[in-house]
Amino acid sequence: MDGGHQKRAFTYVDDGISALMKIIDNKDGKASGQIYNIGNPANNYSIRELAQMMLDLARVYPEYQLNADKVQVVETTSGQYYGKGYQDVQNRVPKIANTMADLDWKPGVTMADALRGIYDYYRDQVAASRDLSE
Repeated sequence: MDGGHQKRAFTYVDDGISALMKIIDNKDGKASGQIYNIGNPANNYSIRELAQMMLDLARVYPEYQLNADKVQVVETTSGQYYGKGYQDVQNRVPKIANTMADLDWKPGVTMADALRGIYDYYRDQVAASRDLSE
């Protein structure tokens, strides 16, 4: 939408869960009554960049390469997709300084590692499903 220029700070689930566990642990009561943003500001990419990264990675996997080569990114406007009056924040990046300081936590999974982990997990699930059906 709108050229895919809107940016988001993507967070791998393992990073998010580790932050939540720190909050639940509440060491020395630091998290009591606090509000924390959880995210990875270093993984701030546009939706278009995300799509391109996914396609580039798909081409590395032989079973996805052919289909990835056929994919075309199609642009549409937010008005066409959502209707008149739709508004969106162009760049969402969480401020996590207090989360890191209070909880002794920081996100550690890069976007490249996150996407590869997702692809690998998906491949394993597809393989396991095939094994069950044979």
